[in-house]
Amino acid sequence: MKQTILSLIVILLLFNFASAQDTIHLKTTQRHKVFTDRCPQLLFAELGGPGILSANYDFRFNKTTDGLGARIGLGYFTLGTDNSITTIPIGLNYLLGNNGKFFEVGINETFLMAHFSNSSTDFSFSSNSINTNVNFTTMCLGYRSQPDQGGFNFRGGLMPIFFQGNTGYSIYLSFGYNF
Repeated sequence: MKQTILSLIVILLLFNFASAQDTIHLKTTQRHKVFTDRCPQLLFAELGGPGILSANYDFRFNKTTDGLGARIGLGYFTLGTDNSITTIPIGLNYLLGNNGKFFEVGINETFLMAHFSNSSTDFSFSSNSINTNVNFTTMCLGYRSQPDQGGFNFRGGLMPIFFQGNTGYSIYLSFGYNF
């Protein structure tokens, strides 16, 4: 299952890289809405967001720099020997603003797969392993600096987390490149 999802993400990213052009061509209307020659895309690394520590791909549904978009990501990190956490955040977001400065609001569902190995210290040499799969919902409320013609991107904000009837909060920061 993990390999299928990872393969799908890699194929999606490679397809979009192959179809991306070097320069985004813009057209601005009287209401400061910026239209592009293709749907804007973003690759970014995120700390503290829905994927905890993840690499992500974000795109707009329309050929505008603001409006409705989506994201998908992949996070993986280890906690000592034989302990790992894999996350797959998927979400929708909406950008409000212009001139490359946006307020971002989004909702995400994160699939988390954890593997913890606890080796016994007695002489039986037995090993206990725990595998768990959970999902949780988050919101992203923050600031996004994303130049209209592409380039360096910064995101940061507050993230409410909803899990099994409880609510928590985190902050998130990300850096990336939009094209």
